[in-house]
Amino acid sequence: MSPWVWLVLGIFLVAVELFVPSGFYLFIVGLSCVVVGLLAATGIVSSFAVEAIVFCVVAIGMWVLFGSRLRGLLGRKGRYAGQLPGQVVRVSSNLEPGQHGTGELWGTQWRLENIDSATLMAGSEAVVVSAAGVTLHVKRKH
Repeated sequence: MSPWVWLVLGIFLVAVELFVPSGFYLFIVGLSCVVVGLLAATGIVSSFAVEAIVFCVVAIGMWVLFGSRLRGLLGRKGRYAGQLPGQVVRVSSNLEPGQHGTGELWGTQWRLENIDSATLMAGSEAVVVSAAGVTLHVKRKH
């Protein structure tokens, strides 16, 4: 396989990890793709079979060596999905009941869904009730 395919796939997976937290699985797989791409570009590995074996060995090795450390870094930030309920988010634009929009929490823009029966006004504060993937379900702050 072309080294560029490995490199592009690896960079894509690392970038996806930024938007869809997977517990660093995508990061490690992406980084493994980049390693194989670099080895293929330098001619160290040349056949797809060898590339696939190297990919598996590198991915498993990186997970064994770095997996718990990476998850530990996430834990030290204290931003688990279980800690989202009760957090206060600032609404970026008016949100009608059931409507999606954005808001700011922890200095980052998040996707919001208004599950309240009242409109959330831009600039107002809302409380996170739950999270579904990257969407925060919010209601007005009382």
